[in-house]
Amino acid sequence: MSAGAALRVEGLTVALSGRTVLHELSFSVAAGEIVTVLGPSGCGKSTLLRVLAGLQPFSSGVVRAGSAAVTGPAASRAMAFQDDALLPWRTVRRNVELPLLLQGVGRAERRARVDELLESVGMADSAHLLPKQLSGGMRQRAQIARVLVSEPSVVLLDEPFSALDVHSRRTAQDVLLGQWTRCTPTIVFVTHDVDEAVRLGQRTLVLSARPATIVLERRRPEGAGADRDERLRAHAAELTRALAAQPSPAEPAASAAAPAAPDPVPSEKS
Repeated sequence: MSAGAALRVEGLTVALSGRTVLHELSFSVAAGEIVTVLGPSGCGKSTLLRVLAGLQPFSSGVVRAGSAAVTGPAASRAMAFQDDALLPWRTVRRNVELPLLLQGVGRAERRARVDELLESVGMADSAHLLPKQLSGGMRQRAQIARVLVSEPSVVLLDEPFSALDVHSRRTAQDVLLGQWTRCTPTIVFVTHDVDEAVRLGQRTLVLSARPATIVLERRRPEGAGADRDERLRAHAAELTRALAAQPSPAEPAASAAAPAAPDPVPSEKS
């Protein structure tokens, strides 16, 4: 399995159609870390992921993955969008194996790697099905498998679970965390949901409205103890207040009231 690669962003500025979207963003992500990104609608969260993926040119700044500058797409960096984009005429197995096929991996190795991954995400019995035969949660599990099958060192996720109901979203989150435990890629996960940001992110960045800057960066409280729920609740409340303070032209500001305690989250890996 490929180990995660560190990411480093320094002074990143992106302008689209003459308007500044991201303004002098600087942050780093440790190898194998999960960082979640919150921000108001339209602030440039997806643009940031596209820059990290090498799909979006930027006006100024430095972006590095490991020791290499990000100047374009690379197989070591994989991205998933809100729409799972499964090809409707290909079965689950053939969708998941597609990145390996494009990389020229042989049939026997493709089958072995796809079989192992489908088993690990609970989709082994659905390998023969077409996307139209899957529930929303199953489609997202198939997307996770397709993103991870080529063993990327960096995984960039743009609200992949936003259309799922609460139960399916939690299941998809569990699958993602299970795969992260198994192969430890570096993950940057964009979401609008504070509870999701807390549950998945070892660290969370909150972006301002455009032109986006980082207004808050916080690490999730870790460790056991009788006060763990209280510390997680306070962490979520701080993120909520920071997000609610950002104006959004697309949707009203969220309430700054403290949310209920998030679902239990796994302790940070040693």
